[in-house]
Amino acid sequence: MPDDVQGWLTPRAVAAEAGVSQEFDLSQCVREPIHLLGGVQSYGALIAARWDDAVVDTVSRNAAEVLGRAAGELLGRPVTELIGDEQWAQARESAEAVTDSGAAAPQEGPASSGVLPLTLGGEDDEGRGGSRLFDVTVHRNGDLLVLEFEPRAEGGPFVFQNFYPRVRRALQKLQGATDVTECCAAAVREIRTLTGYDRVVAYRFDGRDGPGQVIAEDRSEGREPWLDLWFPASDIPPQARRLYARNWIRVIGDVDDRTAGLVPELRADTGQPLDLSASVLRTVSGYHLEYLRNIGVASSMSVSLLHEGELWGLIACHGDEPRRLSPEVRAACEFFGIALSLQLAAVAGREEADELARNRRALATLLARLTTWAPDALMRPGSGLAELLDADGAVLLRGTETLTAGAPLPDALSGLLARLAQDGSVGEAWSSDRLPEVLGLEPEEAETGGIPAGLLLLPFNRDGDLLAWWRREQPAPREWAADPSRPVRTGPGGERLTPRGSAAVYRATVRGRSAPWSPAQRVVAGELWREVSGLLTRQVGALEARNTELARTNEDLDSFAHAAAHDLKEPLRGISNAAAFIVEDAGTVLDATSLRRLTTVRRLAERMDGLLDS
Repeated sequence: MPDDVQGWLTPRAVAAEAGVSQEFDLSQCVREPIHLLGGVQSYGALIAARWDDAVVDTVSRNAAEVLGRAAGELLGRPVTELIGDEQWAQARESAEAVTDSGAAAPQEGPASSGVLPLTLGGEDDEGRGGSRLFDVTVHRNGDLLVLEFEPRAEGGPFVFQNFYPRVRRALQKLQGATDVTECCAAAVREIRTLTGYDRVVAYRFDGRDGPGQVIAEDRSEGREPWLDLWFPASDIPPQARRLYARNWIRVIGDVDDRTAGLVPELRADTGQPLDLSASVLRTVSGYHLEYLRNIGVASSMSVSLLHEGELWGLIACHGDEPRRLSPEVRAACEFFGIALSLQLAAVAGREEADELARNRRALATLLARLTTWAPDALMRPGSGLAELLDADGAVLLRGTETLTAGAPLPDALSGLLARLAQDGSVGEAWSSDRLPEVLGLEPEEAETGGIPAGLLLLPFNRDGDLLAWWRREQPAPREWAADPSRPVRTGPGGERLTPRGSAAVYRATVRGRSAPWSPAQRVVAGELWREVSGLLTRQVGALEARNTELARTNEDLDSFAHAAAHDLKEPLRGISNAAAFIVEDAGTVLDATSLRRLTTVRRLAERMDGLLDS
């Protein structure tokens, strides 16, 4: 093996390199149905019995070793022959209690299981009669009740009161955390204390399907640090993320464990293996075992961190040696994961509320200058519109008019805005911090074409009027635990999942991204739209009132003109008649000038009379 490889691979990883197959298809990892792998970890046994009549539908092949009864003897027979009617009733009650407590349905949220102590009759290792003590985890799976038997560890059965004080002390330390990173740092310390693993990290995902970053770590002396390292998205494929969102906790006792298969392999009514999505003993994907061996891990536990029903991150625990966790410790960690998720949501909520308050103060300052809807006032230099959302620039499209604030508008953005606005909803902000990716462009293409990396768009109406903020690309240097573009690489034993380690840190810059738009910024953008819409509504109302007043004034003028015309007609006729009589009676004695003037008076009076008629 080359020295440059020997230097950073652990002995366990070296052995794994030597034994791996020469062919490795990562696409199979992404498509693998990990909830239907058809086996359980061999330290425990599984029985799935029909809910209505207790007849065993599926059983693990290691039933003889764990339970003292062969799988063939149990299959198709009532499980009560093994555990008795009373303990079967207790198992059903435990499963029902979990469901009635408000646990979400499998497709809606994290699954939950109940744990109860259970005793089986049998023989000890020397063939003498006796009893076997188990901790049994139960959950409902459609028309089946799934029972997972784990031989009881020393220390007695699982009792809630035994683990609650430990969790309470750990949670008290979380309450003093002021931000997400501090909260996670406290969490990994406490979980490592609870479990004894050699490394515990808090891992936060960058988006729903993105890579993850280690934001907190607690490790034993001598282990390479992972803090702040990024791990490629391929490390946790989509189907694994879905299961993490359904199950709070996942434990692997030994990566070299010999899986116990299920009998039958395929259920008669479905033609599929038993769905083990909610199983605590579910066997492990060979790809994931390959990954764990690759980083020198012998045992692991993952605790899900959820935010608003989505997988936000994980608490990942790694051990150098095989490690079984009792139901008591698992329950403590599951409880801790739930509480930590709530605490993280509370911390994030406080941070968002503080940001929203700051943004609203800035919005109030901006709106104080807008007593009427004046686009020039909104977009003029120093208005604070671009700064309101920490953007590089803002643009207002209104009819054929384009107004900008902040940095000059990129030429390529003008035509793009109207097209994007057509797909949006009036008054609802649409945003992206990776616009080139949305448009199917490489970062270099976007840069050449003048396309910004971030955009927040606010359609005013269906006529194409809109307000938008844009942000330039912010290249983000990241330190990766492996080349994110090469999750599979060639090692001494062939192609395999990329080894990790401090000496293998891969530095790469993420391109085509801007600073993300926060929920608070989206809220403030919507509030600005409502305020501007209110100004427009009030302005339109004022114009309508003014038009109504003008119409009323015009009516008054018409009435006055009609009355005035009527009153003027009589004197005008008198003037015209008087002039006519003078010309008729004294026309022969008047000189030419006087006669001409009288004729003009008569003509003007008649003309005035005609104007009044019109």
